[in-house]
Amino acid sequence: MKRVTKILLLLASLSATLAYTQTTFQHIIVIVQENRTPDNLFQGLCASPYGTCPSPYNISPNGTVILPPGTSGTQVALTPDPLYDDLDPDHGNKSFVQMYNSGGVNAGPTSVGCTKSPYCCPNNASECVINGSWVFNWLHYVENDNFEYNGKFYNRLDPYLAVATQYGWANYFFQTNQGPSFPAHQFLLSGTSTTSAPPNTLFAADNPYGAGNDFDNTGCTSPNGEVVKLIDGNGNENTNSPVYPCFEHATLTDLLDNAGDSWRWYANTSGSIWTAPNAIHHICNPIAGNTCNGQDWVKNVAPYVGPLGPGMVLTDLGVNGTNHNACQLADVSWVTPDGGWSDHGGIGGAGLGFGPSWVADIVNAVGGVYYDTSGTKHNTPCPEYWGNTAVLIVWDDWGGWYDHVLPAPSPGVWLDNDQGICPAPSNWGCGYIYGFRVPFMFVSAYTPQQFVSGTVNLQNTTTCTDTQHCYDFGSILKFIETNFNLAEIAGTNYHYADHVAKPLDPGFHSLPTARTFTPIPAPVPAICFVNPNTQNCYLNYTGPLDPDDDASD
Repeated sequence: MKRVTKILLLLASLSATLAYTQTTFQHIIVIVQENRTPDNLFQGLCASPYGTCPSPYNISPNGTVILPPGTSGTQVALTPDPLYDDLDPDHGNKSFVQMYNSGGVNAGPTSVGCTKSPYCCPNNASECVINGSWVFNWLHYVENDNFEYNGKFYNRLDPYLAVATQYGWANYFFQTNQGPSFPAHQFLLSGTSTTSAPPNTLFAADNPYGAGNDFDNTGCTSPNGEVVKLIDGNGNENTNSPVYPCFEHATLTDLLDNAGDSWRWYANTSGSIWTAPNAIHHICNPIAGNTCNGQDWVKNVAPYVGPLGPGMVLTDLGVNGTNHNACQLADVSWVTPDGGWSDHGGIGGAGLGFGPSWVADIVNAVGGVYYDTSGTKHNTPCPEYWGNTAVLIVWDDWGGWYDHVLPAPSPGVWLDNDQGICPAPSNWGCGYIYGFRVPFMFVSAYTPQQFVSGTVNLQNTTTCTDTQHCYDFGSILKFIETNFNLAEIAGTNYHYADHVAKPLDPGFHSLPTARTFTPIPAPVPAICFVNPNTQNCYLNYTGPLDPDDDASD
């Protein structure tokens, strides 16, 4: 009898496992926010009513620093700072190396841009003494400030905290690259930032430079003289000549095209470092006048790029639509913010700090609802999206901010049955990989409430010891490939980030039936992101259109 019981239990477990991993989606939205770490942006998960730390949420309120030369690491409490402040830590590859500091995280970036913040250091130094006290300008967390919008008061970060606790959160999600937005977005599109097809082993390491206005005029339509630094698989950046930032290799969108699956890239300007398809030659197909004219570009990028681009995904989700013809969501969508809705540090007085509302409004629209400026709730004509859409919310890089968790080890140590054998030199996974943690949330009708992926080792919270749940941008690509039954981007002979990444936890979409949708409270209504000029929207943003206002990103 005991043996029969064990067999029945085994079969039940197997059945549960199969159900646990077989949820598929007709649509996947990847929202790419800007430049934060879990320690910096999600301190609210450590307090009521949201959660506790370091378990289940691995968030630390303290940083470690090396005080004046000759001293040892000293613990320092993170300093609160508003989301819209103009502190902008450098987050290029050189700053990553300096912050990582040969295995520690007790040094700051090379500089911290700043003009208005009370924490500004002379010459943009990352640390200094102000009024007799040391200031460490990467050791900050974003305060959940109370602000007034349209006559009512709100806590600015509540939409993010609500999404994280009502749906899925990853304790150990790392950016794949050790640098800023340009290579990060290339990895989110292709699983690599290499300049050409394998066996090329050189990767774009930083943002392009050399021609002026580089952050907003890059890719295959860049002016002559613009270049990007390259880094090799061992992390060497200074031994390779920089190249023009127009690349040619396979992308995830090629796989989608070949399978007949639709895709779109929503962004604010066509030439920016955040509009990743502009740097892929066969997508852009540049013509005279520095204009992209490729078939994919004209169909899947150009119509969704412009001043209203980051809000157009709401339109395609049916916001303000009168009938089902408004429901135009692609199978896969990448969505980037504009300057007023970006979480990027350094926006200063121009930024509005409305990123949490923008993200929550997209989630709400997937759930079939949106709000107007009077607070009236409306149903979209696309209720089916809630049951067939997954929303993946990720930040493109760490932004130069502190995070107490060390970057995960090379995926090379996870390959070949975890024997620590690195892939061949032509593959991805031996040297230049994994930067610091970035936040990641997963939303779907099948996501359990307050699902947390990645067990916290309370004796070692600074390391991802639960290696099956250490993720990176390649995990997002792998999830899309698995969902749509696609091959790997680089094929079977060469490995991009999608090959070596750990698959996203199936627990993110493990409920057997769809949950009833509950709207996420958002101060700024969706209708204002669709049309910022709507009466009573007060989106009086006059800063840069793209998610940042500096060329160093």
